[in-house]
Amino acid sequence: MFFHENRRNILFVIGVLALLLGGVFLFPQTRPWRGSWVWGWSLALILVWSGYRALNWAISRSNTVFFSIFVGGIFTRLLALAVTAGVVRNHSRLSLVVILLSLVGGFALFSAVEIYQLYLNSREPS
Repeated sequence: MFFHENRRNILFVIGVLALLLGGVFLFPQTRPWRGSWVWGWSLALILVWSGYRALNWAISRSNTVFFSIFVGGIFTRLLALAVTAGVVRNHSRLSLVVILLSLVGGFALFSAVEIYQLYLNSREPS
């Protein structure tokens, strides 16, 4: 029963973990940029997906609830950028520039998909 109800969520988490582990094992850390882009895109995917789930829940609620979730998602992404920069700067095997560029690029791409999906979900049925 649990797996059937949460199948999409469980499969998403397994996919992201496979992407992370695949990136780590397929791109050995001989060059710092090889694994950094995988971590950046994966983190962006996790954050945008969780924001989409929260906004999808809040779209049928009041405007106050929806916009507080929306602004909270923006602050969460900014905080994730800052924490990622701090952690990567102290971690010598990852490239700071590559991971931050892939994170911002992932935010831009996945956020566009997120906005389009929210637009489709918010339309009144004909």
